[in-house]
Amino acid sequence: MINKVVLIHGIGGLEREPFFPHLKNFCESIGLNVFMPNLGNYRENIKYEDWAKYFDNNLLHILDKNTIVVAQSIGTQFSVKYLSNKNIELGLYISCAGPRQILNQRENAPERGRLEINPVAKLFKPTDNEFNNFKNLRFQKYSFFSDNDMWFEQRNLENYADEIGSIKILTPGKSHYNEHEIFEELENFIGEYIKRYS
Repeated sequence: MINKVVLIHGIGGLEREPFFPHLKNFCESIGLNVFMPNLGNYRENIKYEDWAKYFDNNLLHILDKNTIVVAQSIGTQFSVKYLSNKNIELGLYISCAGPRQILNQRENAPERGRLEINPVAKLFKPTDNEFNNFKNLRFQKYSFFSDNDMWFEQRNLENYADEIGSIKILTPGKSHYNEHEIFEELENFIGEYIKRYS
């Protein structure tokens, strides 16, 4: 029975995910224990190894078939690397704005994406083998993405879903999901999923 959820933020840090606090409150309201770590942001020179060490020490013991993982942006890259290398089976995985090629941003994406973010993002980029291993982990996977993501082309986001074997969920006009305090489609999805499978 699913009873907990882990929320993994993107490269801008927890403070750059305005929908996370409301999502946390919603998940708690339907009886889930919520873990929402603040893992730092690109200005703090974050590294995959630091995030992995945090998970090893604080969250590895709760990652099981009773757990939902919701990952945003670079969190979707971390999830593929970490869960595939640990060979962890979850209850459910949900990616939000996850690209197949994290270093391949839109031509009109903010220039700082290439100058400041890419050196950090490169440290989280999964290998082809890690993508393949993650796809072979036998739990349900869903990928939310928008048709006007400010960082990544829709095809790049769709390719991520294809690479991990997840079901695609298009949410038109929601950009990179960090412009809204409520991500209603995601909350509704989780609520319905819990009703159906718990």
